[in-house]
Formats: sequence, C-alpha cells, structure tokens
Amino acid sequence: MIVFGLTLVYSDIAMQLLIYFVVAIALNFVIGYARALSIHHAALFGMGAFTYAVMAQRGWSNDLIVCGLVAALLGGLVSVILAFGSLRISGDYFIVASFAFQAFAINALFNWTSVSGGANGDYGLPTPTVLGLAVSSTFAYITAAAVLAITTLVFAIWLRRSPYGRLLRAMGDSPSALLTAGFGVLRLKVGVFGISGMLAAAAGVLYAAYLGVAQTGTFDVSLAILLVAIVVIGGTGSAVGSLLGATLIAFAQPLLSNLNLSATTTAAVQQLIFAALLVGVVAVLPRGLVQLGDVRKLVPRRGAGATEP
Repeated sequence: MIVFGLTLVYSDIAMQLLIYFVVAIALNFVIGYARALSIHHAALFGMGAFTYAVMAQRGWSNDLIVCGLVAALLGGLVSVILAFGSLRISGDYFIVASFAFQAFAINALFNWTSVSGGANGDYGLPTPTVLGLAVSSTFAYITAAAVLAITTLVFAIWLRRSPYGRLLRAMGDSPSALLTAGFGVLRLKVGVFGISGMLAAAAGVLYAAYLGVAQTGTFDVSLAILLVAIVVIGGTGSAVGSLLGATLIAFAQPLLSNLNLSATTTAAVQQLIFAALLVGVVAVLPRGLVQLGDVRKLVPRRGAGATEP
C-alpha cells in the first residue's frame, strides 16, 4: 500500500510537472516575446479541459489528438482576439484587462452549467484514446504528457532560432525599430498570442483526461497567478526557465499539502509561500533561476591563462 501510494504521488507530480511545463512555455511566449504580463492563461488552460469534457461526454470524440486540435483552435482564436485588444493597451492596463478576462471567462463557464456542470463540475469523463488505443494506465498518461512536453520544447527552440523568432525578439526589445524596418508589429503579436493560446488549451485537454474531471475552480485566478510565478521564478523568455519553475512548483505543492491543515488554510499558506518565493527570486535573481547558469562564467576554463590583478 505504501509503495502504491508513493507511486501515485510521484505519478501526479510527473503529470503536474509536464503539464505546467507546457503551459509555462505557452505563457512565456507572451511574456518573453510580446512583453505582456498575461493573467488569463488559466482560463485558456481551462478552456481546453472543458473542450475535452464536452466532446467526450457527448460522444463527439474522446481522442486526445482530435480534442487537442479542437481545443487548440478555440484557444488560439480567443488569444488572437485578446491580441487585437492588447494593441490599444499595454503595461498595467493590459494586466488589468487580462485579469478581468480571466475572472469573466471562469465565471461564465461556471454559470454555463450545461458545459461546466456548475459547482459540481464534469465528473466521470470517459477514458481517452489516441488513434483508437485506450489511454488508461498511469504510464500511458505520463507518456502522452512527455510527448506533448518534448514536442512543445522542440517547437519553442525551433521558433527562437527561426527568422520569425528573431523578429519576435526584436518586437519585444524595440518595436519602434521593427516598424522603421518595415515589419508589422500587429502580425507578429497576433501570431505569438495565437500560438500561446493553442498550446495552453491543448495542455488542458490532457490535464482533464488525466484527472477524469473538469471543474471551474481548478482554473481560477489562483492558478493564473501560479502560472505567472512559474515563468518568473524560472526565467522569462527561457524554455529552461519554464522547466525549472515547473519542477520547483510541482514538487513544492504536494509537500505543502502535507501540513495537516484544512484545505482553505493550506491554499492560503501555499499562496503566501509562493508569493514570498517569487519576491525573493526576483530580488536575488532578476532573470529567474535560469540566471544560476551564469555562475559557470565565473569559473575559468581549464587551460586558460590567469589574469594578472
């Protein structure tokens, strides 16, 4: 029983880590490239979860690939609409607008009981499939999550090194110079928002399938802020940073859940600890945990001559 319990705990941590990693990369596209602090990615994540819930329960499809594609299209469309809105506002105003959308979207889903199940949520979701093969074991779920995470990572690396990625970095660093060179900021920003929304929603499909339930409370503002914390703690604009942040949070959450406190108190304590961690990391490592890699620059290379004082 103890071995089974430990296996279950570590399986949950592995799934949480991989899913958080995918959503963190998605969010990092917006924060790192578009320089927009998004508080609404939990809603996009939840949109993917309820896409799977609706499609699977109504018998339309329970294939993860099909549901993932549908969710990605919906998430991308919503993100593109938000991108057009972000062109007129920026900075603190965008944060407020993003926060408002997050609250509105989850509240609308909660009240749309035929889709979300209201306070009870959508329970007993059908077992998903991939190309006709049932995804029923923990190993199968973790494998699916690993494939999604690796695919997302490879795409993020390719995007960063591509000509389009160089334009995206230029958009974040100096949009006025980009305009002067004849490149449209609108198309770039809309594109990166759309990609981000597609990835976040696709991750939500797998998350709901693994849990077997979709509840609006899972994707509330607390999760939205947690996702931002993952990105900032790990390092904005860095896939490695997203992995570091996701790993830290995924392992910290179950540890904090074992404090023998009530659910409400545990949630409050978690938020306080993560907030303190966020402030501490930003104060000491402005570029996040990924900045720790700069320490190697302080170590002289083997064979290099010593510098005279």
